[in-house]
Amino acid sequence: MTELRMSYCPIEQIIEDAENVNTHDAFGHDSIKASIERFDVRKPIVVGEDNNVCYAGNLTLQVLRELGYAQVPVAWLPADMPENERHGYAIADNQIGRLSTFDWNLLESMIQKIDVDFTAM
Repeated sequence: MTELRMSYCPIEQIIEDAENVNTHDAFGHDSIKASIERFDVRKPIVVGEDNNVCYAGNLTLQVLRELGYAQVPVAWLPADMPENERHGYAIADNQIGRLSTFDWNLLESMIQKIDVDFTAM
């Protein structure tokens, strides 16, 4: 396993993935925007260290640009990672979260304890 390398990168240096197969609607966009406005950025986007292409977090990157961020937290994919592996990672990153579900009773209890309006997320 390669060592995870993370840093901040100027947002203008990051390129959106032209081959990103994940699509987003206005609700998804607005949800990410509301989350960032409420909690700030709490996880990095994933970018190729040799080509500055964003393989995971393209919508987050778009929202951060709209919000005027100058730098973005980035987890770097190693330069020796093949392109097909990068795209495989991107697909897995987008899909694996969709396979989970909530413990609805625990979720309801937790939402009652926190002060966050999830209707916009």
